[in-house]
Amino acid sequence: MFLPSTRLQRGTAIALQALALLLLALHLYAYFLPATPPNSVPDAAAAESQWWGLWPVHYWPLWPLLLGALGLTAAVVAVWAVRSKPRPLLAAWQPFLLPLVTALLVAAFYLLPIVHTRWGDAFMLAKGIAYPDPALRITHSWQAPLDVFLHSQLWLALHAQFAWEDAMPVYRLLSPLAGLLYLLVVLALSRERRLAPPWLTYGLLATLGLMQLFFGYVENYSFAAAAVLAYLWLGLGVLTGRRPLWWAALVLAVANATHPSTVVLAPSLLYLGWQRWQSRLQGNKRLAAV
Repeated sequence: MFLPSTRLQRGTAIALQALALLLLALHLYAYFLPATPPNSVPDAAAAESQWWGLWPVHYWPLWPLLLGALGLTAAVVAVWAVRSKPRPLLAAWQPFLLPLVTALLVAAFYLLPIVHTRWGDAFMLAKGIAYPDPALRITHSWQAPLDVFLHSQLWLALHAQFAWEDAMPVYRLLSPLAGLLYLLVVLALSRERRLAPPWLTYGLLATLGLMQLFFGYVENYSFAAAAVLAYLWLGLGVLTGRRPLWWAALVLAVANATHPSTVVLAPSLLYLGWQRWQSRLQGNKRLAAV
């Protein structure tokens, strides 16, 4: 069921909806924060660093923010209004709600790209991949070998045709694609009966801070995040005997290639292998007993 059914599930849903409204109010409030810190000269970088995480709302006019806020508030109120009444029509739409949310999120990934390039590796990647001197361009990196190679090769293939001066368009193409892969895995996990109710599993995984990686963010972690979640989903299938171990091992290898930090999951692959071995031993014992 997409909608909560038990008292605990309903309480959790109400708490999460209240939190969503609180965060919405915080972002609306941030629109009216000063553009520069007190006692300082006007400086965009200083203002963005002061309201980090809230600053992107300043790139929007006020009217779409208010329209979106009203729409979200109306949706929450509508859910509260119908949760104790017969919902045959809503129940018929339940199988389509999460895929619809997924489609809207993927559209948002492409339509609302993040413009931040001031911190971390963003500036280095955006300029280094497209550096005028081919001998000094970033094409490989031990920190994210497959990720950097993929973005650099796509830039090399398309930059002349589309007159790309830096690598930001490449990230705005590929990071939403990583987000699509991530959300497809989230949809699959939301159907796992061993986990939380579908709406809760999907809601928690689709509102993590890492979601910003899929809005065209110039970073090395977008495909790594999708690969890690896919590995966890496949690992769950291995534990339940529904998927072969090599699928999980292959996806973990791809995750390791996108970013070496994912190597920390290697012990979990050993655990999966041990569990599969134990399951086969028990199966052989049952066959021998027969």
